[in-house]
Amino acid sequence: MKRDLETIWTELERIASEDVRPFVERVDLDGRGRVTVCATMDAGSRWFQADERGVHELWPSDETRVPLARRIADGQTVLSYRPRRRIVLFEGEGGRLAVRKGFRSKAFAAAAASNALGARLCAGTGFDAPAIEEFREEDASLRMSLLPGSEPELTADARETWFRIGAGLRAFQERPAPVARGPFGPAEEMTVLAVRRERTERVIALPEGCEDLASRLFWIARRLPEPVLGNAHRDLHDHQLRVGEGRIGLLDFDLLTRADVALDAANLLAHLTLRALQGVRGATRASVNRIGEAFLEGLHRSDEESFWQRLRFYQATTFARIALVYLVRPRWSHLAGELLELARRCAEEAEREGRVVH
Repeated sequence: MKRDLETIWTELERIASEDVRPFVERVDLDGRGRVTVCATMDAGSRWFQADERGVHELWPSDETRVPLARRIADGQTVLSYRPRRRIVLFEGEGGRLAVRKGFRSKAFAAAAASNALGARLCAGTGFDAPAIEEFREEDASLRMSLLPGSEPELTADARETWFRIGAGLRAFQERPAPVARGPFGPAEEMTVLAVRRERTERVIALPEGCEDLASRLFWIARRLPEPVLGNAHRDLHDHQLRVGEGRIGLLDFDLLTRADVALDAANLLAHLTLRALQGVRGATRASVNRIGEAFLEGLHRSDEESFWQRLRFYQATTFARIALVYLVRPRWSHLAGELLELARRCAEEAEREGRVVH
């Protein structure tokens, strides 16, 4: 099913109240061609799905695959909702602030184990992690403490914070742990990118050069040196970090795995560049270069053999992926071309670092 995104945005504006233009926060595409949209309107976040029936609203309390939906109280704040996958609620009973994260029943055991292990891995690294206060099997949910603080500053004077983030990530990577998943390597990374490309193409034309870039990245992936394996968050970006009260918090270990130590670093650095392109939270090209350098100093891997080649490869795949992610978000779709160009530059540098000719 090919969906016209412009038709979807027009329908959302029709559904919204006359005086509030919907702000699209997130767009998810599934393997059946369905488009799920989270949009901020007059009453907060609302969720919509576009499929063969048209555009219709989704209500978290009507969700059938996530058992926690049955427990949503009237007026309770839904912090996040991924239809058919996950619901996150705010809880504040007894003056203690927390979040409750609900999963599909069949995914609960793995998600609970990953989040519990992630919290243990953070011990002694300089990172705090949400404490798991309750495992509730009957509705496949975890109650987790709410970490204080806010997302880290992206201005040049935040160098010290980003050095600490780099040092914390290195310690996290090197903690001994029986991580069941993995290893997640270049082949798995290319599969993620291929799925994103195929789903995006169902709803919108891909930018020029996407296929050539994908072929080039596949070629590099097959020739990368052996990885240096460590613990990997696998979804590390600035929104997953909290800074406050002199502490740094790390969130969301659902994808915890073993992977090349360059993977998380590349993902985070690419997202810092994205924030500069977006111009959010004081980020500029100059400031993210400064804090990125501080992060790499704290990580202390720049002199390791083949690190830069592997880092540039994973930066290239991250830029290529987020180009497709933001292509379908109306506010940021104009950034897709520049993100793809950054992916191409990183791919070229990966080739040069490996002294190979394409």
